[in-house]
Amino acid sequence: MAKSSLDSVLGGRNLENIIRLLHDDGIEYIEETVGGMSLLERQIFFVNCIKVIDKSYYDYVMTKSDESATFFFDILKYAYPVLIKYLWTKDFETLMATPLARADSDDIYRCRVFLCSCRIVGQTEYILDMEKCGYVSVCSNVYRTTAGLNILIQDGRIFTKIYCFH
Repeated sequence: MAKSSLDSVLGGRNLENIIRLLHDDGIEYIEETVGGMSLLERQIFFVNCIKVIDKSYYDYVMTKSDESATFFFDILKYAYPVLIKYLWTKDFETLMATPLARADSDDIYRCRVFLCSCRIVGQTEYILDMEKCGYVSVCSNVYRTTAGLNILIQDGRIFTKIYCFH
């Protein structure tokens, strides 16, 4: 991407600020979503999110598609820790049982959106932590790490690629 083209995409902001904005917007969405839920609603939503993760694993195993694999492994690596951090609570233990509410297509869509927000928060936290530790430096729209990991931000999506050196 040419420098003038990159400048128009970034709108005069540096890449680190854009990553922080993505992170902060994701956290705001997560907190707003969770904040208005009762304890029972929160537990049902948590269980439904776990169902979506389980279903994505099933899709990956059955289809072996790259898209299913990417979704599943990104959710597992980046979203799951954020999901646990913001949605799970020890107060679930005070409830008599875990509800097994049926998830309709709207519930599934809502969980997928929530998990994608969790993934963005997880990925941006990872990038910012790597930068803080000195393993990452900014080079146009690509974070290059000393460990052979390239992180590309393109069209609002974060891509990672690991290179192994012998």
